[in-house]
Amino acid sequence: MKYWCANFGQEDCLRHGIAGMFWLMHYQYAEGDTGNRRNRIAVNYSRLREVREGHMLVAYLPTNTFFAYGEVIAPRLRATTPGVLDKIKDYVTQYQAYESGVVYFDDAIAYENHTSPWRAPEGTSYPVRIDVDAWQNYEPDGVVVNVVNEVPINERIFALFELTQEQFERIVARLRSC
Repeated sequence: MKYWCANFGQEDCLRHGIAGMFWLMHYQYAEGDTGNRRNRIAVNYSRLREVREGHMLVAYLPTNTFFAYGEVIAPRLRATTPGVLDKIKDYVTQYQAYESGVVYFDDAIAYENHTSPWRAPEGTSYPVRIDVDAWQNYEPDGVVVNVVNEVPINERIFALFELTQEQFERIVARLRSC
Protein backbone atom coordinates (compact mmCIF):
# COMPACT_ATOMS: atom_id res chain seq x y z
CA MET A 1 0.00 0.00 0.00
CA LYS A 2 1.26 3.45 -0.88
CA TYR A 3 -0.02 6.85 0.19
CA TRP A 4 0.23 9.83 -2.15
CA CYS A 5 -0.10 13.55 -1.63
CA ALA A 6 -1.94 14.75 -4.74
CA ASN A 7 -1.25 18.44 -5.39
CA PHE A 8 -4.18 19.99 -7.23
CA GLY A 9 -2.19 23.20 -7.81
CA GLN A 10 -5.11 25.60 -7.50
CA GLU A 11 -8.51 25.77 -5.85
CA ASP A 12 -10.58 25.59 -9.07
CA CYS A 13 -8.85 22.33 -10.00
CA LEU A 14 -9.39 20.97 -6.50
CA ARG A 15 -13.13 21.74 -6.56
CA HIS A 16 -13.51 20.18 -10.02
CA GLY A 17 -11.59 17.06 -8.99
CA ILE A 18 -13.53 16.65 -5.75
CA ALA A 19 -16.83 16.89 -7.66
CA GLY A 20 -15.64 14.45 -10.35
CA MET A 21 -13.92 12.03 -7.94
CA PHE A 22 -10.48 12.32 -9.53
CA TRP A 23 -7.14 14.06 -9.22
CA LEU A 24 -6.10 16.11 -12.23
CA MET A 25 -2.78 17.42 -13.50
CA HIS A 26 -1.97 19.91 -16.25
CA TYR A 27 1.61 19.06 -17.22
CA GLN A 28 1.44 18.83 -21.04
CA TYR A 29 3.98 19.27 -23.77
CA ALA A 30 3.61 22.38 -25.92
CA GLU A 31 5.34 23.65 -29.01
CA GLY A 32 8.63 25.25 -28.11
CA ASP A 33 9.14 23.39 -24.83
CA THR A 34 12.79 22.98 -23.95
CA GLY A 35 15.10 21.86 -21.16
CA ASN A 36 13.68 22.44 -17.70
CA ARG A 37 10.01 22.43 -18.74
CA ARG A 38 10.42 19.17 -20.69
CA ASN A 39 12.18 17.67 -17.68
CA ARG A 40 9.38 18.72 -15.26
CA ILE A 41 6.80 17.17 -17.54
CA ALA A 42 8.81 13.94 -17.88
CA VAL A 43 9.42 13.49 -14.15
CA ASN A 44 5.77 14.12 -13.29
CA TYR A 45 4.52 11.70 -15.95
CA SER A 46 7.08 9.12 -14.83
CA ARG A 47 5.78 9.40 -11.26
CA LEU A 48 2.31 8.42 -12.52
CA ARG A 49 3.67 4.95 -13.28
CA GLU A 50 4.12 4.31 -9.54
CA VAL A 51 0.47 4.83 -8.58
CA ARG A 52 -1.65 1.69 -8.50
CA GLU A 53 -5.25 0.71 -7.91
CA GLY A 54 -5.83 0.45 -4.13
CA HIS A 55 -3.30 3.15 -3.23
CA MET A 56 -4.58 6.17 -1.31
CA LEU A 57 -4.54 9.81 -2.47
CA VAL A 58 -4.83 12.86 -0.24
CA ALA A 59 -6.21 16.00 -1.90
CA TYR A 60 -3.73 18.81 -1.23
CA LEU A 61 -3.10 22.47 -1.93
CA PRO A 62 0.11 24.19 -0.83
CA THR A 63 0.95 24.82 1.93
CA ASN A 64 0.13 21.89 4.19
CA THR A 65 -3.61 22.12 3.49
CA PHE A 66 -5.52 18.88 2.96
CA PHE A 67 -9.15 18.47 1.88
CA ALA A 68 -10.07 14.77 1.55
CA TYR A 69 -8.67 11.33 0.82
CA GLY A 70 -9.70 8.53 -1.52
CA GLU A 71 -8.73 5.11 -2.78
CA VAL A 72 -7.37 4.88 -6.33
CA ILE A 73 -9.58 2.88 -8.70
CA ALA A 74 -9.42 1.87 -12.36
CA PRO A 75 -10.49 4.66 -14.72
CA ARG A 76 -14.26 5.21 -14.86
CA LEU A 77 -14.12 6.71 -18.32
CA ARG A 78 -13.93 4.22 -21.14
CA ALA A 79 -11.70 4.67 -24.14
CA THR A 80 -13.03 6.68 -27.03
CA THR A 81 -13.15 5.14 -30.45
CA PRO A 82 -10.61 4.47 -31.80
CA GLY A 83 -9.02 5.13 -28.39
CA VAL A 84 -5.36 5.64 -27.86
CA LEU A 85 -3.05 3.44 -25.82
CA ASP A 86 0.45 4.62 -25.10
CA LYS A 87 3.27 3.96 -22.66
CA ILE A 88 4.39 6.80 -20.42
CA LYS A 89 8.00 5.78 -20.94
CA ASP A 90 7.48 6.36 -24.69
CA TYR A 91 5.26 9.43 -24.33
CA VAL A 92 7.89 11.39 -22.37
CA THR A 93 10.47 10.92 -25.12
CA GLN A 94 8.21 12.17 -27.93
CA TYR A 95 7.62 15.70 -26.51
CA GLN A 96 4.22 15.74 -28.20
CA ALA A 97 0.94 16.08 -26.28
CA TYR A 98 -2.34 14.50 -27.25
CA GLU A 99 -5.11 16.98 -27.96
CA SER A 100 -8.30 14.94 -28.30
CA GLY A 101 -10.09 11.86 -27.08
CA VAL A 102 -9.27 9.73 -24.08
CA VAL A 103 -5.72 8.44 -23.81
CA TYR A 104 -4.78 5.42 -21.72
CA PHE A 105 -1.31 4.35 -20.71
CA ASP A 106 -0.68 0.63 -20.40
CA ASP A 107 2.01 1.26 -17.77
CA ALA A 108 -0.08 3.53 -15.48
CA ILE A 109 -3.53 3.86 -13.89
CA ALA A 110 -3.56 7.51 -14.98
CA TYR A 111 -5.21 8.57 -18.21
CA GLU A 112 -5.79 11.76 -20.19
CA ASN A 113 -9.32 13.06 -20.81
CA HIS A 114 -9.41 15.58 -23.65
CA THR A 115 -13.19 15.31 -24.02
CA SER A 116 -14.07 17.34 -20.91
CA PRO A 117 -15.32 20.87 -21.59
CA TRP A 118 -14.09 22.04 -18.14
CA ARG A 119 -11.26 24.57 -18.12
CA ALA A 120 -9.34 26.24 -15.31
CA PRO A 121 -9.70 30.04 -15.15
CA GLU A 122 -6.57 30.54 -17.25
CA GLY A 123 -8.15 28.36 -19.98
CA THR A 124 -6.13 25.17 -19.56
CA SER A 125 -7.75 21.75 -19.46
CA TYR A 126 -5.76 19.72 -16.90
CA PRO A 127 -6.44 16.46 -18.80
CA VAL A 128 -4.35 13.98 -16.72
CA ARG A 129 -6.60 12.08 -14.32
CA ILE A 130 -6.41 9.45 -11.61
CA ASP A 131 -9.84 8.33 -10.39
CA VAL A 132 -10.75 7.63 -6.76
CA ASP A 133 -13.71 5.64 -5.45
CA ALA A 134 -14.91 8.73 -3.58
CA TRP A 135 -13.31 11.61 -1.71
CA GLN A 136 -13.77 10.74 1.97
CA ASN A 137 -14.23 13.24 4.81
CA TYR A 138 -14.17 16.19 2.44
CA GLU A 139 -13.48 19.44 4.30
CA PRO A 140 -14.24 22.42 1.98
CA ASP A 141 -11.95 24.80 3.88
CA GLY A 142 -9.20 22.21 4.24
CA VAL A 143 -7.22 21.31 7.32
CA VAL A 144 -3.64 22.20 8.05
CA VAL A 145 -1.41 19.28 8.98
CA ASN A 146 2.32 19.95 9.06
CA VAL A 147 3.62 16.95 7.15
CA VAL A 148 4.90 18.33 3.85
CA ASN A 149 8.11 19.68 5.37
CA GLU A 150 8.85 16.15 6.59
CA VAL A 151 8.97 14.97 2.97
CA PRO A 152 12.38 15.32 1.30
CA ILE A 153 12.52 18.44 -0.85
CA ASN A 154 13.47 16.43 -3.95
CA GLU A 155 10.11 14.60 -3.57
CA ARG A 156 7.97 17.67 -2.94
CA ILE A 157 8.68 18.95 -6.45
CA PHE A 158 6.37 16.30 -7.92
CA ALA A 159 2.67 16.88 -8.50
CA LEU A 160 2.26 13.55 -6.67
CA PHE A 161 4.60 12.69 -3.84
CA GLU A 162 4.65 9.78 -1.45
CA LEU A 163 3.66 10.02 2.21
CA THR A 164 4.40 7.54 4.96
CA GLN A 165 1.51 5.63 6.50
CA GLU A 166 1.98 7.65 9.70
CA GLN A 167 1.75 10.95 7.80
CA PHE A 168 -1.33 9.74 5.94
CA GLU A 169 -2.99 8.65 9.20
CA ARG A 170 -2.31 12.06 10.79
CA ILE A 171 -4.03 13.77 7.86
CA VAL A 172 -6.98 11.36 7.94
CA ALA A 173 -7.40 11.80 11.71
CA ARG A 174 -7.50 15.57 11.32
CA LEU A 175 -10.04 15.37 8.47
CA ARG A 176 -12.24 12.98 10.46
CA SER A 177 -12.17 15.31 13.46
CA CYS A 178 -13.92 18.12 11.57
